[in-house]
Amino acid sequence: MDEQLNVRDWAQLQRLCFIERQLMWERGVTTTMLCEQFNITRAIASKDLNRYLEFAPENVLPYSAKDKRYRPAPSFRPVLIEDGAKSQSDIVSFEPVRNPNIESVPQFQRRDVDNILSVVLAAIDTKASLNCRYRSMDHPEGQSRQISPHAIVTTGTRVHIRAFCWLTREFRDFVPTRFVKSPTLSIQRKIVIALDEDWETRYPVKLVPNPSLSAIEQQVILSDYDTPEDPVSVRGAVLPYFLRDNALPATQEQAMRASNRPREFPVLAIHAETQEDMVGYTRF
Repeated sequence: MDEQLNVRDWAQLQRLCFIERQLMWERGVTTTMLCEQFNITRAIASKDLNRYLEFAPENVLPYSAKDKRYRPAPSFRPVLIEDGAKSQSDIVSFEPVRNPNIESVPQFQRRDVDNILSVVLAAIDTKASLNCRYRSMDHPEGQSRQISPHAIVTTGTRVHIRAFCWLTREFRDFVPTRFVKSPTLSIQRKIVIALDEDWETRYPVKLVPNPSLSAIEQQVILSDYDTPEDPVSVRGAVLPYFLRDNALPATQEQAMRASNRPREFPVLAIHAETQEDMVGYTRF
């Protein structure tokens, strides 16, 4: 890697960050992507791509004439952007506004860990497994595991790696911050992703005012929330996080409270076809 990027043009630096973002998350980048994102000519886009290739050649495989794009190398590690979930959307980071009349409520986030997600994405690309040491509440000191990841799930405050665990012989969610150190690519161990029933199952979810509220209270809730008319498709494996992060009843105990104290949970999630409360479809 070229230790000195020496890019004085702020706009070009953002485009180079975009190239790296596409390589990491989209698993490929083209001149067309750059042209459409930044409204630049194809000549400028090609120049940017060549500049990134000079800066971090170990991050990029040779150009693929088959699918007409550059793809990340298995050894890809981001050098311009963070190796974290925020890099999916963040190209330019702005400082918070300093208007004294505007106050933001602090929200705690799980910390990002370097050299985790890029390795996981490489494993998903190559259908490889990962050797790792993973902490849990039952094994806080860490436990050696081999996992085969097939997806990354991002919520409002955290990231989960959906993977088959060869120790427990089941699909589970792994939190990046609980890896003792960066996982390493291992031998290929074939799994059939379709066997992850919770992942493959999708539910049509509809948001409705809590029916235990009065009619006028339900109208107030309808004016408060931007509840889509069409059902939202939610994977079974993601459903618990969807409910919890949207302050919807996510357990049977919370469902009881929603019935007895509806103002505590003014919005409910129901199955669009059966009209059943989605709590019954979770594994909490």
